[in-house]
Amino acid sequence: MAASLTFAALGSDTGGSIRMPAHFCGVTGLKTTVGRVSRAGTMPLSQSLDTVGPLARTAEDCALLLGLMAGADPHDPTASREPVPDYLAATREPIKGLTIGIPSGFYVDDLDPEVARILEETTATLKGEGVHVVQVDLPDQRQLTAACQLVLAVEAAAFHKRWMIERPQDYGAQVLMRLQNGLAIPGVSYLEAIRWRGPALAAHVASTSGVDAVLAPVAPVPAPTIAESDVGNGPDAEAVIQRLTRFTRPVNYLGLPSLAIPSGFTKAGLPVGMQLIGRSFDEAMLLRIGAAFQRATNFHDKRPEFR
Repeated sequence: MAASLTFAALGSDTGGSIRMPAHFCGVTGLKTTVGRVSRAGTMPLSQSLDTVGPLARTAEDCALLLGLMAGADPHDPTASREPVPDYLAATREPIKGLTIGIPSGFYVDDLDPEVARILEETTATLKGEGVHVVQVDLPDQRQLTAACQLVLAVEAAAFHKRWMIERPQDYGAQVLMRLQNGLAIPGVSYLEAIRWRGPALAAHVASTSGVDAVLAPVAPVPAPTIAESDVGNGPDAEAVIQRLTRFTRPVNYLGLPSLAIPSGFTKAGLPVGMQLIGRSFDEAMLLRIGAAFQRATNFHDKRPEFR
């Protein structure tokens, strides 16, 4: 989409792999609620975290695609039978009077100055559209990130174990290193992380009961260079990955939906995305807010500078 080579695409988001590309490339990407879209035919990574969703130029296009994709599927028993609303109609609804929460910590800590600026500008735009903006105190998101990483590591290692043994040369060095780490995690730790998800979700729901969505950056930094991010399997590899994905993984662990929307550009011309985090199966609200924001701005129409 960013290069105008296609109108839309599908992605899978287990730790941020829809929202991160959307943020880095200046397009709109929707991470759906776990079970909202069938995973039949997709390559599994983590059976309890994997989600499928659309990437497109606009929230309206994502809504159109989601309406076609969502719902029960006999080929995937984990696909939810939750009713599928009219997502496209939701994008045409006004947002005046809605309430959006800005986290008091974690998502606003250690931000690149330009990401922080764009978060403030996004908040101001939404206020201008009649949205009430309040501060929300979320539970410790660092614990959610750690739990997500543990669950993902174990489930991915379990799925890839045979291939890692028989065909290790087919994996990139960084991917193989990360998959092998999952083999060393005790089963008790994995079970504890799975069992804690329910209480963690309940705590999140309680802390956000007064808002329609939470607004946060997708990542603390704009797109890094290849040299900054392609660090192989060296000692800095895991730290780089954790820094880039620390704002996306809590949402994956909780199974919630999140819409990444183009929200501005750095002085160097790099796109920056913000994410709207919603309630389970309330993608319609996120698409409603995202579409209204895009009617008030034109970041989704601009093309990043390719160099």
